[in-house]
Amino acid sequence: MSAAAAPSTSGLLAHLGPADRQAIMGMGASIEVDERRTLFHQGDDGESVYLLLSGLVKVVRGDAAGRSTILTLRGAGDVVGDLAAIDGQPRSATVTTLTATRCRVVPGALFRAFSERPGVGSAITRYIAYRLRDADTQRAEMATLPVRQRLARALLRTHAGAGAAVALPQQELANLIGASRNSVVDALAVLRRRAIIATERRGVVIRDLDALHALANEDLR
Repeated sequence: MSAAAAPSTSGLLAHLGPADRQAIMGMGASIEVDERRTLFHQGDDGESVYLLLSGLVKVVRGDAAGRSTILTLRGAGDVVGDLAAIDGQPRSATVTTLTATRCRVVPGALFRAFSERPGVGSAITRYIAYRLRDADTQRAEMATLPVRQRLARALLRTHAGAGAAVALPQQELANLIGASRNSVVDALAVLRRRAIIATERRGVVIRDLDALHALANEDLR
């Protein structure tokens, strides 16, 4: 997306009215970050909020044993780092760009003042509730759905349109859906044979979006 293009109205932006959306778009500083760069680390002090205007990031949480889990992915319209700005605690996860990403870096104090505007606080609450519901949905999918459907739903969450690349290596896709790498390799092979996706060195390319939707929702029909 070019610098002049309008950002996607999803994520937090989707919950804000036009005036508030325009206001937060003018806050802080605009930056462009290359792919595979870390915006902040779990445990860091810091309260800046990153409003994503384009690109895709992964949110990863580690434990004391050195294991890490991809909690979720966030894209245009989302914010990351907002919890630390709200509660003043250290960063709860590490956020790394998967693609070249453009965002606005909003100081925590400015974000807190913004949240006190009429209607904005409730919009942020709705957005956080949406994220919690999304996390619950993904946990339920990992417990109940076969790998192929979990993979289809993960690809749908990350795509930027038919033919767009999903910038996740196979091991990270496996981590995201709670499956083994071998099972993800097998599922990708099936999707390739059906001409639903193609695989490249840097990720997965969606070729047939309708077919991917159908696979993702087979259990609902």
